[in-house]
Amino acid sequence: MKIAVFGGMNMDICGRTDHPLRLRDSNIGHIQMQPGGVGRNIAARLAENGAKCELFTVLGSDAMSDTLRADCQKRGISLQHALCCEGGACVYLCMHDLDGDMLLNQVAVRGEISNYKMYPSGHHYFTLKDE
Repeated sequence: MKIAVFGGMNMDICGRTDHPLRLRDSNIGHIQMQPGGVGRNIAARLAENGAKCELFTVLGSDAMSDTLRADCQKRGISLQHALCCEGGACVYLCMHDLDGDMLLNQVAVRGEISNYKMYPSGHHYFTLKDE
């Protein structure tokens, strides 16, 4: 049996300062980039525990989207029903201070799942919109 996961997949880009933040100035720190998104993270945990997963999500057509696809393939997460759109991958950008507290964040969303309905038969129906 395969588990269906409906949700976002994006590239997380997180920065952290090495010193107290100086507004309106350059700040020395580190940047980490890794696949993320709630739907993708749930599918990854399920796959790590031996479940077969199908991730219903939206993907772009750029190199970052290729990286996300490759990560899912490596983890055994199927993207057979993912909606592929022209343009860039969804990106989550955040910045943390020295203590790990979030200073700012920004999410770019490229698609939308709506009208989701699950029937007693187990069938799932929804609208996947890319505009």
